[in-house]
Amino acid sequence: MKKLLLVGGLSLIFLNIITGLIFSGYDTFNNILVNVSILSSISVTYFLYSKTNADAFRIVLTFGYSFSGLIKIGLSFFSKNTFENNLLVLALIVIIVFELLTLLLIQYMSKHVT
Repeated sequence: MKKLLLVGGLSLIFLNIITGLIFSGYDTFNNILVNVSILSSISVTYFLYSKTNADAFRIVLTFGYSFSGLIKIGLSFFSKNTFENNLLVLALIVIIVFELLTLLLIQYMSKHVT
């Protein structure tokens, strides 16, 4: 599962980079944000599968991280081209932090709460 996740995620990043090179209307800033969104979703899901032993957490959080990944890609794609006064980038950062906090919480719960 982890290899499939890595290959699929890296393929999406490669496809996004190629799309950014082909279409001139696709800004570099948005391309980078989409790549960061994909990479963060892949990383969180990869660490979930490599560090957590509880299957219920894996199943629920895989769907949750996939859904939040789609939201992050949408926010990244429609974001303005600057960091200044950009609420969509702020929302993207909040989602990434939330994903990391849930991963840490699940890691703690799987080790200490049995």
